[in-house]
Amino acid sequence: MIDGCIKLSDGRTLGFAEFGQMDGHPIFVFHGTPGLRFHLFSHLATKITQGNIRVIAPERPGYGLSDPKPDRTILDWAGDVQQLANHLRIERFSLVGISGGDPHAIACTYAMPHRVIKAAVICGIGPLNVPGALDTVSEEIQMCVGGGELLAAFTNQLVGMVRSDPDAFVTYFLGCLPESDRNMITKDMIPIFRDFAIEAARRTDGIIDDCQILTKP
Repeated sequence: MIDGCIKLSDGRTLGFAEFGQMDGHPIFVFHGTPGLRFHLFSHLATKITQGNIRVIAPERPGYGLSDPKPDRTILDWAGDVQQLANHLRIERFSLVGISGGDPHAIACTYAMPHRVIKAAVICGIGPLNVPGALDTVSEEIQMCVGGGELLAAFTNQLVGMVRSDPDAFVTYFLGCLPESDRNMITKDMIPIFRDFAIEAARRTDGIIDDCQILTKP
């Protein structure tokens, strides 16, 4: 993994990581909510290196190494990605969105049709503001999309749990997953979830912003 940062035109710092072959096909991967530049790629590092691909994983504003962007929109992300691609001298590329990163991947495809070769959606989410969208989701998800003080309080509670006892948080997190998802989590992935949680809990700006903008039309 190679860590990197660039200065954007408005003065913000954008953090990212790179995996795989530097001369391979470039694929920008957008993390979920919450998420980070390395996400679960450390678990797949060997497979990525064996393929003829170059994975670039940028962090959205307010996550990890990336400065927050007040009042950002999903479409704003396309401008950040375009600047990163220009910096890396990558003209055409593919995109992958994961969960909360999906709308951001779609926005980039819309904004840069001349540069995006193809886009993939993983764990896709639909519009959360339509009637009935939240009828069957967990209580935790409903709190995340509730916005305002409720969202901030819940996020701070989770961050506090991670900082005081990361192992207890991982147990709680896995307990919130549906049984079908839990059955896919192997023992060697548990330390990755733990390290991911610790890094993700360093700041809350990105998580709160993501949850707010994903519920807008």
